[in-house]
Amino acid sequence: MSKSGLSKTIINKAGDFLFARLYRSILRSSPERMMARAETLARLYYLLDRRRIRTARRNLALAFGGSLDERERERIIRESIVNFIYEAQMFFWVGEKGSGAIEVEVRGEEYLKAAAARGKGVIILTAHLGNWEFLGRTINDIGCRLTVIARNSDGAGISSVTARIRHSGGYRVLDRNAPLTETIRVLRRGELLGILPDQHFYGGIESKFFGVPAMTSV
Repeated sequence: MSKSGLSKTIINKAGDFLFARLYRSILRSSPERMMARAETLARLYYLLDRRRIRTARRNLALAFGGSLDERERERIIRESIVNFIYEAQMFFWVGEKGSGAIEVEVRGEEYLKAAAARGKGVIILTAHLGNWEFLGRTINDIGCRLTVIARNSDGAGISSVTARIRHSGGYRVLDRNAPLTETIRVLRRGELLGILPDQHFYGGIESKFFGVPAMTSV
């Protein structure tokens, strides 16, 4: 094994160990306690992952230009980190407690069901906004068959727990590296296909996004 491969293995194992400790703590937590934990971890993340913070600053500057001052942009970055960590905890918490653990109001399901009733399949394009994992569980709960394209986590422990929770939610997960024919089969069966394309891609087609070249998935 190469030095880089060994380092990655060690990091993944350490990540699995820390995840196991955090996972047990999450299951014992209330939503209020999870929010407090998210705020603490977000402060650490903000200080440690400077590369992604710089990326976030550049992206907000491109998106909003001079309409937001620096203080407002920093507030958005910090709140985004808090929200991401909180929703990640909620994914595991709801996965163990079940959908009935929280109250959900669904609006516009008649449009989704009407599209599915045509029997030609439906492509759902959304973003990593809010609890997107719980969205898949909710779509299944209202009676629609859903397959989501996703990537597996790097750590074996995190990956296995994530896969189990997704399976318990009733929706199917298709690896993002799966053949295109698999996605076509989903649509031909008249089912729903969920895609979250708002992330960096190393392939695809280069197009302008806010005037800057960006890779767009195809």
